[in-house]
Amino acid sequence: MNLKHRALEMVSHLGGGQAALSVYDTVAEAPGIDAGVDDRIASYELDPADAEGAVLFPLIPGYSTLCYRFCVLAHAFRTRGYRPILLTDDDDLRSRPELTVDDPHPATTTELCRFRARKIPRMFGFDPVSIGDVLPADYREPTIPDDVESVTYRGVPVSRIARTSTRKYLKRYTIDLSEPSIRAVYTDFLHDAMVLTDTMRRLVDDRSISRIVANEPYYVQGAVPIAVGRMADIDTYTQMRGYLANSILFGRADNLSPIPAFSDPELVGTALDTPLDDDERAAIREVMAGRKSGDIVREQYSSGTGRAIDADAETVVGVFTNLLWDASLIPEGAVYTDVYEWLSDTIERFAGQTGTHVVVKTHPAEAKFGTNESVSGWIRRTYDSLPDNITHLPPDTDVDTYALIEELDAGVVFNSTVGLEMAVEGLPVVVGGYPHYLGHGITYDPDSKAAYGDLLDRIADLDVTEEARRRAWRYAHLLFVCKHIDFPTLDTGDGGRSANTVDHADIAPGAEPFDTVVDRILAGEEVIRPSCLEPLAE
Repeated sequence: MNLKHRALEMVSHLGGGQAALSVYDTVAEAPGIDAGVDDRIASYELDPADAEGAVLFPLIPGYSTLCYRFCVLAHAFRTRGYRPILLTDDDDLRSRPELTVDDPHPATTTELCRFRARKIPRMFGFDPVSIGDVLPADYREPTIPDDVESVTYRGVPVSRIARTSTRKYLKRYTIDLSEPSIRAVYTDFLHDAMVLTDTMRRLVDDRSISRIVANEPYYVQGAVPIAVGRMADIDTYTQMRGYLANSILFGRADNLSPIPAFSDPELVGTALDTPLDDDERAAIREVMAGRKSGDIVREQYSSGTGRAIDADAETVVGVFTNLLWDASLIPEGAVYTDVYEWLSDTIERFAGQTGTHVVVKTHPAEAKFGTNESVSGWIRRTYDSLPDNITHLPPDTDVDTYALIEELDAGVVFNSTVGLEMAVEGLPVVVGGYPHYLGHGITYDPDSKAAYGDLLDRIADLDVTEEARRRAWRYAHLLFVCKHIDFPTLDTGDGGRSANTVDHADIAPGAEPFDTVVDRILAGEEVIRPSCLEPLAE
């Protein structure tokens, strides 16, 4: 920890964290705030009488990049006649959604997030509102019920939300509520989901909210606004930094999943039925090549070594796992709802298959971001030794993902985007979870565990039709080109921690991509880049 963090943490323990940050900000650059904001933005005023409605941005937690994204989007809506509401947590919640259990300086992290959630909006001329500001002075906090595992509060499935948030905080997949320390974390999230539900209901009732733009849709900070928005018939959107650097991705909360990679099935159907022209083919080939090289990706997961494996077998199959505590592992419509059962059945089905060698590649994010429950650990606990025809690659392996794919004859995935990339390369892919490309004629999507097992039994005989491969390329173009919106005010080249100078002229009416972003959200349509609108959205 550097000297600044050490000093701020010491003051935080004494209850003076925010005061210390305010003093620090007067003499040095604010922590995590390194972009200038045009004076025309900070001084911009929208006459309340002229506002056509309000757009809510739950700014929880106050990550610096999220603050910038939401403030830029809020200004885009403000200049087009909609009043932004930026909701913050100012010591109103018991849990700390910005933290994980292994955060080396949790007090400082929390103080910084709260500081940024106030500081950055005010740089843009916004006055954020906290949960405590919204709730009445005589508000009585909800009581935690005795049975905490299946709680619905005012129509919101708060126990499910608390479970996913607990997974993220603890960085583990298995949540045993009989363990006091885990139960304490879980009940804090349960409490906060109920408090945020009350906050959202009051905002929806009192503030004439037209749209909601949320973050992290499976955790308390995003899932509760989405649930309340749906019940109030408010079009709600989610957003995230794109898979590609300097981009943003939007999703509609009413899609099959609120994760932004998912799209409206009608839009996907149109994209898959629309041939790519020469420019579009060149664009997606460039993107896929950039993903392989790592030149254009936001997070580089492949080792980049170019190293594959030597497997002396007629058929080589790659099985790709996910980061276990990632909320994308909530496959409500999948054949397998438990990732361990999927992996166990997969290994059992392949064990002893003559002529088939299986490579189980653990997701590199286990090593990159850390985990307290890993696929590698599960394999060690479950098997004294794997079958001779199965090789396990740990998350820090130097085997390159894309070099490995070139050696494969087939792939098996739960939710991984690698499944789409293998399909693009012409490999047959069997799916056990619920990825965004499921059900579009791109992969083999069994409807039962028996059907899944049957596909694995005959995986050497699976083929890929030309139509399936065309659909894979067209889907990849929709995802990686059409849905990725250039966001030049966000610089993700430095781990997503810095932003460029924000200029009013780049956001105001007449400027793309913000004209399209605002228009599509107000229309309740998928947000795709302007160049794709005519062929795909008409």
